[in-house]
Amino acid sequence: VELEQGALLNINFAAANRDESRFDNPNEFNPLRANVKRHFSFGGGKHQCMGRLLATREVIEVLQAVLADARQLTFASGYSPAIEGVAFRSPAQLHLQWK
Repeated sequence: VELEQGALLNINFAAANRDESRFDNPNEFNPLRANVKRHFSFGGGKHQCMGRLLATREVIEVLQAVLADARQLTFASGYSPAIEGVAFRSPAQLHLQWK
């Protein structure tokens, strides 16, 4: 697409994570998605989020603590999380159950 010099752009980063050529079922919430290293939530290259490493470490620590005793934590029967938001897309709620 050609743009005029000085044109303003609004880039929707969430759309990058919904590219059907890169992700199977891009509109489905799947934390175990195979190619998450190509995920664009924290930007990329010299324009990546400065807090990326801290946020990633925090998620790892919390999940390890929560799941330490969870042998089988699954989505509740019949639950399909609705993905919401524009800039930051995520489920509004998670319905989980212990088996």
